[in-house]
Amino acid sequence: MGQTFPKIIFGTAAKSSSPDVQLALTLGYPGLDTGGNLSHNEDKDGRSLTQFLAENHKVHRNALIIQSKYSPEEFFSNSPECPYKFLDSLELQVLKSFHNSMSKLNVDHLDVYFLHRPLKHLEQTLRVWSTMEKIAAKGGIVKLGISQVDLQTLELLFENSLVKPAVVQNRFNPQNTFDIDVMQYCARKGISYQAYGIFSDENRRFLQLRSVLRHAEEAHISPHCALLSLIMALGDSLGLNISFIDGTRNKLHMEQNLYTVYNENHPTQQVVMDFKESLR
Repeated sequence: MGQTFPKIIFGTAAKSSSPDVQLALTLGYPGLDTGGNLSHNEDKDGRSLTQFLAENHKVHRNALIIQSKYSPEEFFSNSPECPYKFLDSLELQVLKSFHNSMSKLNVDHLDVYFLHRPLKHLEQTLRVWSTMEKIAAKGGIVKLGISQVDLQTLELLFENSLVKPAVVQNRFNPQNTFDIDVMQYCARKGISYQAYGIFSDENRRFLQLRSVLRHAEEAHISPHCALLSLIMALGDSLGLNISFIDGTRNKLHMEQNLYTVYNENHPTQQVVMDFKESLR
């Protein structure tokens, strides 16, 4: 895998309906984002991935980006489905979680392995990260990533790690001021950025922005696709390698989103400027 990531990756986090991994990969999604936690079903994701590869011999495993996560204890609420014991050391938790994901997904390496959320103390976060570094050194992980991270923690992790974070995966929403500060830092440090939650309920009002509606009209695309296109343009304006975690279960929306990110529907500079201003 090179230094850049696909513009869109299919996310399998739990929603009202199960993800159709085979459909997404068949339509052309170049990667799969899952996790060893209660929000994902890696058993099912792994079976779907294995079946897709068996039925599509022209697609090699190494052509796909497969991502998973180590999730700290708070993601499990004493669930028996936790891949490790809460009394395990942090190092052992990471190792058990990683190997559990590898087994369920039926792969021999992960292209990206995320720390799902920083731990309460930096020392704990660095212990987890160090364990991930050791797995990567043995070839089990290609790139290390961190999710749900703020700027201060990301800076400290970057400064105190041997293997620098290659990917940040954060929610795009008003509560974190759309993560512009983190995006700018990632652009400066050459860190790829993955946005999720683009079409969450809290972002619905952005579908009515003048800049979004104008771009939708000029490009002959839906407001949803216009919003996606404008966030891509925002990333480009920052010099950021940005991509999206797309968890839609609707085939038409899958096709529209793929078309949007891989076709030349660039908004005008003025529309992008108006969009950036609306995020302040």
